[in-house]
Amino acid sequence: MLSDAQAISLNAHNTNTGMNDYRQLAPSIEQAETAIRMYESFSGVLQRLRVSPERALAEINNEYSTMTEVADVLLREADVPFRTAHHYASELTQYGREHGKRPLELTDRELRKVYRDAIGEKLPVAVDLIRAAMDPVAMVQNRKGRGGPQPAEVDRMLAGHRDSLHAQSDWLSRHRQSLQAADLRLQEAFIDLSASKH
Repeated sequence: MLSDAQAISLNAHNTNTGMNDYRQLAPSIEQAETAIRMYESFSGVLQRLRVSPERALAEINNEYSTMTEVADVLLREADVPFRTAHHYASELTQYGREHGKRPLELTDRELRKVYRDAIGEKLPVAVDLIRAAMDPVAMVQNRKGRGGPQPAEVDRMLAGHRDSLHAQSDWLSRHRQSLQAADLRLQEAFIDLSASKH
């Protein structure tokens, strides 16, 4: 669908106003109808979607999905090169899986030992920082930045989208009224023309 939309845009690009050589109407209408069907289907999915926060958290806690944050913490807090920090995170993941442990089940001793074995040095940050980096809830809360997953940022984005949707709905309503008024004036002009010929 995206490629079809891009093809329409590229075909229309740089053609003079009023020229319709590359602006066939059928593909645009077909693309719009496809988009409408897609959004209707997606809306149905969202309306029926039920998320269990407890189950979602349990699934995340079962896996090593936060290991990039471990590497980021080492980079941010101790200037460990990301490649080295990522190697530690990878070794930690492998160690945990081989020993049948979830991330938060690894002991302080194991977190330090894996770093020493993998990097050959002492872990340069407090174990609590590594443990916080492996905690998915703490990871989300600590991520600061536009477009991030933290609740305050999600609330800000949702409010912005609501304002935008409201403004676009107002614009659409005004323009529909304007078009209806123009259509009425056109019909009245035709009636006047028709009456003047008789």
